[in-house]
Amino acid sequence: MRRTGGAALWLVLVVLAACVSALVPPMQSPDENSHVLRADMLSRGQWLLETPPGGESGGTTDPVLHTFVAAYLEDIVAHQGRALTASHSELTRELRWTRDRAFRPAPGTGYYFPLAYLPHASGLALGRALELTVLQSYWLARLLCMGCIAALLVVAFRIHCPPLLAVALLLLPMTVFQMVLPTLDGITTALAVLGLSLFMRRMLEPGEGPSWEPWVLAGCMFLVATTRAQVAPLIGLQVYLAWRRGSRAHAVAGILAVIATLVWTGYAITHTVDLRVRRDHGTGELVRYYVEHPLEVVRLIGASLAQPDLARLYERSFIGVLGWLDTGLDAFWYPSLWGGLAVCLAVSLARAQLRQAADARLLLLGTAAASVLLAFFALLVTWTPFPAQSVGGVQGRYFIVPALALAYAAAGGEAKSADAAALSERWSRSSRSSRSLPALGAIFGAGALYALISALLARYHP
Repeated sequence: MRRTGGAALWLVLVVLAACVSALVPPMQSPDENSHVLRADMLSRGQWLLETPPGGESGGTTDPVLHTFVAAYLEDIVAHQGRALTASHSELTRELRWTRDRAFRPAPGTGYYFPLAYLPHASGLALGRALELTVLQSYWLARLLCMGCIAALLVVAFRIHCPPLLAVALLLLPMTVFQMVLPTLDGITTALAVLGLSLFMRRMLEPGEGPSWEPWVLAGCMFLVATTRAQVAPLIGLQVYLAWRRGSRAHAVAGILAVIATLVWTGYAITHTVDLRVRRDHGTGELVRYYVEHPLEVVRLIGASLAQPDLARLYERSFIGVLGWLDTGLDAFWYPSLWGGLAVCLAVSLARAQLRQAADARLLLLGTAAASVLLAFFALLVTWTPFPAQSVGGVQGRYFIVPALALAYAAAGGEAKSADAAALSERWSRSSRSSRSLPALGAIFGAGALYALISALLARYHP
């Protein structure tokens, strides 16, 4: 009965996510156009980008796909405040795949390991095989991405009971918005949750665990580190786990993941040409300069945090600034949802057995802090012209995964699994005060969902 209830609850959540997704037109997430183009390249067998002489890194795609992408970028994104109209659907509804190929730049995707685009590419490839239109293929890719994210989260929740704060972070408008679109944020977040769940279970439970665990953990950490460079410190969790538990399997898998991450990152930096930001210095040059001048990095981060406009952007875009940073929530929701997160953190800390696996918790805190610093550093060397007065391009959503690491540091001492129904049962059975946990989660989720849907309706369907 409990498994049936858990499956039903997950089904409801997936249906709600699909309904939210239906409210968002294509190409409304930052760089979604590049992600879709990269997925099409991968679906046709092009794993690595190529760089023409004097141009940016990219690949060959169907020209009709570029027409599809441009229709939404030029009519909605380029005109902030313009809503979705019937004419947009008419422009793209009958577009069909062709056998033509044309080169398109997509330099921003050159840093990401291509395997992360497998759900996106599978949807586009399946759409072509079924002779669907471009629009139908795009929505199929969205559906497969959401299905993949849901599957990863179900597995993660069954491996380790997530703390209330982690659930709240996954319900934030910003997190949900990215999860229902075919970009990499949703996949990366779900992989991070799975990796954190595996790490905490192995730190809390005795023994080696299943033979597949080290390799799944290594795969999660590798994909997260090679698609979101700012959270690369997470990959060190498995190396520590191998040392702490004396596990040869985790040591081998973790070291291979570190080596593979370094190799891919080195290749991506040296082979990707990105001319979107005009700079006189390459990424490699800037990395060397700032490594040799670490105090300059600290100064620039401090200058960024001290600027009221930037600080406000970080704070709001963590909770939810949707679209291409052109769709905010109602002002009421920012302090309300921040307050809700603070309550969830306090409740998680009150329930946590902090002395149990205290070293793992401290490591998670250090990893979260390092990931925040690396987010600024990554944008400093890839997106900010030199010399810099502050760090450009940083958004609050880049701190979601570090916040999840913080949440797991405040997790309880139970390593048992939890499906959606068992989660509510476990939260409510240990003490009278614990019985408020499902209600807190439901209230926070309802508020976050209302804020998200209201903003989407106002922006795209007034």
